[in-house]
Amino acid sequence: MPWLALPFSDRHRQMELARHFRVQSIPALVIIDSLSAELFTSCGRACVMDDPNGLCFPWPMRDPVEVLKESILISPNGDKVSYESISTHIKGLYFSAHWCPPCKAFTPLLIKLYNKVQKMEKNFRIIFISSDRSEESFVKYFSKMPWLAVPYSEEKTRKELAHLYGVGGIPCLIILDEDNSIITKEGRMEVNEDPEGEEFPWRPKLVDELGAKHVSKLNEEPCLIYFTVCEDKELELAHYALLPVAEEYQARIKRASAEETKIPKLNFFYAGD
Repeated sequence: MPWLALPFSDRHRQMELARHFRVQSIPALVIIDSLSAELFTSCGRACVMDDPNGLCFPWPMRDPVEVLKESILISPNGDKVSYESISTHIKGLYFSAHWCPPCKAFTPLLIKLYNKVQKMEKNFRIIFISSDRSEESFVKYFSKMPWLAVPYSEEKTRKELAHLYGVGGIPCLIILDEDNSIITKEGRMEVNEDPEGEEFPWRPKLVDELGAKHVSKLNEEPCLIYFTVCEDKELELAHYALLPVAEEYQARIKRASAEETKIPKLNFFYAGD
């Protein structure tokens, strides 16, 4: 290799860098500014594959909302819709493909959930971002969906959105707030756990019971976990024991933000042994 390396013995620093840049699999290539340490992209591997001549190097990350605004979305009947016309809605970005068996199994569940939420008169729009291998497959798959899509012809937009939102596999459903901030990247698990949409749009709870949908947070963010006996009464007690602590910590974060200081985010969970 014609570049530098950390010594093999420096395992601690390797782990710290992997944790800091949220590296979950290899190979991974993170591009940063060597002077300011500003992150250009954490998707360097995909950038090299898509741009092997480095024409867009160092591949600075754009605001994904700006990418969406540049695209003219389409409905199944061919109508064109601007992202700005739905930007104040709750949005779901659905990364999926016709060739993917888990996607084909999940899509009918998502359609049922979507229709139920529409009947609740909640402003919810889904945008399909395809990973199909042909336009014919895209058209066939999209024709069954009651929502919008990024046109298949906009391959660069579809790939860029997947990179910017860190989509590592499909199906993936990312839920965005009315202000376009991320509510959850675990929309698929939320739909599976709450098919009636009773807790839609699944905003993070101050204190939550630890489950499979929290794996990414355990890997990427500081977490406090209260372990207790796996009985309903004990789990309820654990929830109420953690709640005032979580509320006070959240208040500290807000005070620190007002004072332009920073306190790291901390997730509070409880779990039965």
